[in-house]
Amino acid sequence: MTAKQRIFVTGGTGFFGKSILSQWQRTPQPNTELVILSRNSDTFLSCNPCFQGITDVSFINGDVRNFAFPDGDFSAVIHAATPATQFITDAEISSIILEGTKRVLEFCKIRSIQKLLYISSGAVYGEMPSGVKQMAESMPCQPQTVYGKSKLQAEYLCLDSGMECRIARCFAFVGEYLPLNQHFAIGNFILDCLQQRPIHIKGDGTALRSYLYARDLVHQLWALIDCADPDLIINIGSDRAISIRALAELIRDCAETKNEIMVSNLSGVNRTTSCYIPDISLARRLLKIGELTSLETALRQVIHFHRNDYPSTYNDLTSGSTMPM
Repeated sequence: MTAKQRIFVTGGTGFFGKSILSQWQRTPQPNTELVILSRNSDTFLSCNPCFQGITDVSFINGDVRNFAFPDGDFSAVIHAATPATQFITDAEISSIILEGTKRVLEFCKIRSIQKLLYISSGAVYGEMPSGVKQMAESMPCQPQTVYGKSKLQAEYLCLDSGMECRIARCFAFVGEYLPLNQHFAIGNFILDCLQQRPIHIKGDGTALRSYLYARDLVHQLWALIDCADPDLIINIGSDRAISIRALAELIRDCAETKNEIMVSNLSGVNRTTSCYIPDISLARRLLKIGELTSLETALRQVIHFHRNDYPSTYNDLTSGSTMPM
């Protein structure tokens, strides 16, 4: 009988982690156990009882920067721990990303773990150059933020570790567990519709973004773990561009509401349209990606979830719409 493989997951209680757990409930990976690192698993499970008692899932408590190493053998690590809010200092952002990555790599070395999936970000590229429609993995990385710079440095740490490493440069997503009251325009707009209040767009609404459904994201991450190419850097996201104004209109249509859409800047001044769109041709080829879930279908699923299955997530939230991300 083949021994059960164990996978250690950091960031397992954030948006990506919840999406992995939710998909695991529907279709567990055969002969596999997940060990999830959480700052406080009791609080997490109390606030998210839907994740209690999942087969072949266990939790350990700790900060990613100094967690006690769990016992036993592990076949792989998914390192997804990252700051998820804009309300922390740049120094804390950098510390969580870099010191957390160093601690994970130390754990991998001591436990002789050979396979690492690092969840990086499209922010490592910086601004999309004028005339470029999609960001390819071959583009020079010129990150503009502490978050993007730290993610890029963490990539170098992983690649220099001597491990079999895959790096997922993740772009923008929508899913049932995306926070609706943080710095994500798509979540803010959904919350605005759920609470029947005006949608406020900062800017002129022409910025272009693309969004991958969380269930597609999880399928691609599992495929990436099993991908035969070592030291692989790959974009994960959708290449279907939509303007922020059109996104607000689509969300309102999916929610079947009539709340007003208010655009802050309609000056008509000519300037370059902001874009944040990945080239995912490498992912399509290596991960054997089939048809992606349409944004409309994803939005309808998410809105239904919040209205019917998890209404407490928005009833008491307050949010102003933010810059598109």
